[in-house]
Amino acid sequence: MDFVVGGFYFINKVPVGGWLAVATKQSGAPILLLEYTRIRIIEIARHRVYFEVMDGGQKGAVASLSQTSAAVYLGVAAPKQGFAQAMVSYGAVEEIYSRAKRATYWQQTAILVAENVCAAVTLNTELGADEVPDAFKPIPPGTYKILVPPSPRDKTMTAVYRSRMDSSLKSDQVWFPIEYGDNSRFIHLGDVSEGSVTVMELSRWNAIYQSLVSHRSTDGRYVGQLTVQK
Repeated sequence: MDFVVGGFYFINKVPVGGWLAVATKQSGAPILLLEYTRIRIIEIARHRVYFEVMDGGQKGAVASLSQTSAAVYLGVAAPKQGFAQAMVSYGAVEEIYSRAKRATYWQQTAILVAENVCAAVTLNTELGADEVPDAFKPIPPGTYKILVPPSPRDKTMTAVYRSRMDSSLKSDQVWFPIEYGDNSRFIHLGDVSEGSVTVMELSRWNAIYQSLVSHRSTDGRYVGQLTVQK
């Protein structure tokens, strides 16, 4: 691809964890960008493409990729404008085996439908007083916005799902914050929940991820809207 200085492009490909490392212009220190992050090219020199990050958690940063890497990861495919629509419907409270923790817990189950992709999720796990001093509560019925993830989650929290259960999983380090309270609840993959919408049906995660990350609100802050019902 022939990049144009002043042109707008997007992160159209990311490594398996879901975040692309780019080098900041001043120090060369890496920052991580989400898929569909919008960038504006400001310079092409010394076999590198320099750009300004236009949205997301690193908005305003000036960074670069080698021209070879830019040809792989940058493109013109833009996210869909508007909100991805997701709905959660409460299910039963069931005893479910956690493959990550290798133990059985009581869980508040539910069904998540995001852009016509349906998956089993858990909204809360009763881990016990020793593990969780203050019991978490499932997200209550209501309508919430889903924020653009600002940064990756610790890979050790989800690596087990890919290494031990499903090697085809992608973007497991992308957790979508739900705008509720202190924004500490997320839509993410896993089989234990501390009040988040945790996608237990791992085979559906890649499609759920793509349905959300491929949208942006006009102001670039959100990917979607979540409706929760009992």
